[in-house]
This record gives sequence, C-alpha cells and structure tokens, in this order.
Amino acid sequence: MEATLAFLEANPVWLVAIVVTVAVGVLTIIARSSGQAKKQQATTTTDSTANGKAKGKDKGKEKEPVASAQVAGGKGKKQGPSAKRAAATKDDALLVATLKGFEGNVTTFKWHPQGGYVVAFSDDRTMRVFVPEKGKASFKQQRVNMNMDHAVLCDITADGTQVVALMESRNIHVYSLKGGSDKPAISLTKEFPITHTKEVVSLCATPRYILTTDEAGTVLLRNLQGKTLELYDIKKMRNNMATIAPNGSLYIVATGTGELALMEVQAKKGAHWEFDKSVKALIISAHGTAVNWAGFNGDSTRLATGSNDSSWKLWDLNVRRQMGEDARLLRHVKMEGRVEQVAIAPDNSAIAVLAADTLHFFPSTGDSNTPVASIAHPHEGARLLPIAWAPNSAKLATAAEGGHVIKLWKNP
Repeated sequence: MEATLAFLEANPVWLVAIVVTVAVGVLTIIARSSGQAKKQQATTTTDSTANGKAKGKDKGKEKEPVASAQVAGGKGKKQGPSAKRAAATKDDALLVATLKGFEGNVTTFKWHPQGGYVVAFSDDRTMRVFVPEKGKASFKQQRVNMNMDHAVLCDITADGTQVVALMESRNIHVYSLKGGSDKPAISLTKEFPITHTKEVVSLCATPRYILTTDEAGTVLLRNLQGKTLELYDIKKMRNNMATIAPNGSLYIVATGTGELALMEVQAKKGAHWEFDKSVKALIISAHGTAVNWAGFNGDSTRLATGSNDSSWKLWDLNVRRQMGEDARLLRHVKMEGRVEQVAIAPDNSAIAVLAADTLHFFPSTGDSNTPVASIAHPHEGARLLPIAWAPNSAKLATAAEGGHVIKLWKNP
C-alpha cells in the first residue's frame, strides 16, 4: 500500500485517471436506476389509462381518422373506417371463385363459348382447363404440358372447336377441342411462325380466320392452316388492340390517334365461304387521345371504347353504313384516371370498366353514370390482363401480370 501511495505521489496523472474512472462508474449506476424507475412508472400509467378506457369507453375517446375515397354515387365522399370495411366486404362478396394451381404466372386465358369453362396458359409451360363441377361452386382442373414454350395470347373460336395461341417462340399453335365440357380432349393440330416484325398486341380467331395486329400498325389475316389471306397497314400511327365481333364478319382496330377502324370481312361469291378482302366500314373518331380498348356486345350492334382521356363511351353500330351514316354516340362517362379496358356483357346486362386500378360495373342501359359496384385493386395493384365475361354473363374473369390466379367475379 505504501509503495502504491508513493507511486501515485510521484505520478499525479495516474491519480486523476483513477478518480475519473470511479466517478463515471458511479454516475452510470445512478442513471440506470433512474431509467428503470421511469419505465416502471410509464407502465403503470399505461395500465391505468387502459383500465380507465375499459370502464368508460366514451370518456376521453380519441376521434376516428377520416379518409377520403372515391365511391359509387359520390365524388370524393368521405368514408370512415367502418364504411371502408363495409365497402371491402361488399367487394369480397362479388368474388365467387379463385382458380389456382399455376406454378408460374398466368399469361393469357379465355372462356369457352359453349362449355362454360376457362382455358388458361401460364409461363410454367402448361395449358390448364378449369371445368365447373356440377352442383358446386368449385372447379376441377385439367393440365396439358407445353414443350419448352408457353402462350402469351390466346383465343377460342366461336364454335368452341379450336384454341389458337401465340407462343413465346413467336409461333402460332392451333389446338383442337373435342369431347364434352366435363373433360375436353385437347391436341395440337397446327403450328406456324408469325410474320410480324414488331410486338403483337392482339390475337383473335374465328372458325374461318385468325386476326393478329402489331404495335406498328400492321394487320394480318390468315386461315387456320397458316395461309396469309391479307396483310395491310392501318396507317393510324400505331395499333393498341383489335377484336373480332361475335358475328365474325366485323372487326375493330383501336389506334393511338383516338380513332377506330371498323372493318368488314367480305367473302367471294360461291357455294362455300372463301375469304375475299377486308373493307373499311367506318372510321369512328371516338376519343381525343389514344383508344386503349374496345369491345362489342353479344349481337355485334354496340361497341364500348376506353381511352387515355379518362372516359369510356358506348356506340350504336346499327346504322346504315352504306349510306354514310356514322356510329351514334349513346353514352359518354368520365372516370378518375385513364380507362384501360372495357367489356360489355354478352347479354347486355352490364359494362365492366377498368380505370385507375378499379374495376367498375355499370348498367348497360339508361344514361346513369354511376357504377352499381366497384372493386378497388382487384389484384393488389398489378396490371390486369384482358378481362373476359362468361358466355352467360354471370361472371367476369380477371387475372394480372405476374399473378398466379384467375378470379371470377359475380355480375352485380
């Protein structure tokens, strides 16, 4: 001890260091003890507050936050949490089935026009057929494997006998559909390459011809054996999509200029149907900006269009085209955000409109601009593939890019 004291007297710096170290240790112990006391006090206060709320819910109750939401029947109408929960429940009530089982992303799908089942393709290199089980809300699934390829676009001919698919390999496959709707037999009957040099944006098929369009403006018609019937440029800057009318004799091309070209397929005179040419039936100046989508009704007399101008329109095509009459505008409905898709139910009971990631159902008759039901984010914000009505108009099918399911919504 005497030696230590002698050392510290000779080295005062060490003495100061020891004193500082001891002081810091004492202060640290004091600080920790104070923090634990405050934490215990805070816990006691919280428990007391909770007990107080349990005894009297109306006393000191915080005001509920209010959110602004777009709802059917009112623009910018205020909705509290309870109203938003009710709206979500209503949306869920429209969902009647979810078709699952895909090991990859759903890429394209169609309803069979007679069988009432869904034919779908996935990038897991499969075709899947979902057949409704009798007397049940469920579907049974049939799987067909593709050989090192998958479809990106597809259609089913109106007679229900053939599936036409554009493959990732830029070939067109034609599959035959035979047998009943319980278990259809599917087989590849024809394969041929496409001749488009740009991205193909639409593929449609009838028992007599296949229609494909690309983004550059090219329109190509072939028979189901792959023979070219007609190739031309629409000369409207670009094509956004095309679709064939249910009667098979008309098709429409939606362009980037806001115009639509209604074309009529004419056949040669003779005992058997043979393609002759497409003739321009109408040019419809539908919108001021690009037309994103167009769809016919069940009897091919009406057309719905949707545009970047945040509106959709309904047109009457039952006019005297030979005498120069234009399509008649029946309705013009403004929306919140660009209209990406429109689809008229085959029985004319409703019009489905996709705008700003919300799926709306409008009445197809009358002049009401208010949807009867709306589904926000039907696929959690993902971009939707082409929507499709069931042949009996009872359901609408949706799927999304990068999604693994197909959802079936009840026609409200």
